[in-house]
Amino acid sequence: LLELQSSYKNATGEYFPIDIIGSGPEENEIQRAFQLTRTRSRSLSEERDDSNIENGDTSTNSTDASSLSQRSRSVKDQMDKLINDIPRSRFELRKDPIPSNFLGRQDHASLGEKYKILVNPSVTEVLCTTTAEAIAMGKFVIIPMHPSNIFFEQFPNCFLYKSKKEFISHLQYAINNEPQPLSNEDAYVLTWEAATERCMDASIVTKREAARRERVGQKHIDLKAAEHTKSRIFDAVRQFLVAKMNEKGAESESESESSPQVD
Repeated sequence: LLELQSSYKNATGEYFPIDIIGSGPEENEIQRAFQLTRTRSRSLSEERDDSNIENGDTSTNSTDASSLSQRSRSVKDQMDKLINDIPRSRFELRKDPIPSNFLGRQDHASLGEKYKILVNPSVTEVLCTTTAEAIAMGKFVIIPMHPSNIFFEQFPNCFLYKSKKEFISHLQYAINNEPQPLSNEDAYVLTWEAATERCMDASIVTKREAARRERVGQKHIDLKAAEHTKSRIFDAVRQFLVAKMNEKGAESESESESSPQVD
């Protein structure tokens, strides 16, 4: 995304503003790379000084001890600042920050009509749920051409790019236009029912394929896999039914306890 921002600025003269949603262990480093923020953490010596001032303790044993303590704090503060100012990536060497807001984790349903474009340059996800949700919400989606994204190519509001130049073209179009309303047919493709149908279609073994697998000695592996899958399904159904029965039993007990007693 940072590379796309750089390419966009080279082509247009400015970065595109973006709200970044999500969190993770590298969030601070990513935010630094976008916003060039290097907020120095408070040192222990600063916290100790504040504590002493609050407690009214400003005395020292001697002038020499005070001077040595101040020099030590000064050296430590300078080291803290130096370490914090060291760029963590080449993206921090830019002169200008990218206009961005880091919003942390958000419920996608709460975003409503605030946004109309999702940019998701990831190539490490398989059938990304975030991309599917954005399409279902009627947003423009701009994603890289990649095997994990081919499924989304069928939707009119989804633009796949093969190069940074294509990305820039897609983004400019999305900025200046409105997404098409999601048709009933496209909406159905995104349902669990349609996903289940695709799963069933993908799992079908033709007679010809079954004969071939038997010739090469794969039939017993298929039978073992089928038995394992059937067992897992039965276990899941049994657990679901037991949980439902327990819920009904708990509800019945609660109703009987709350019912007025008649002598």
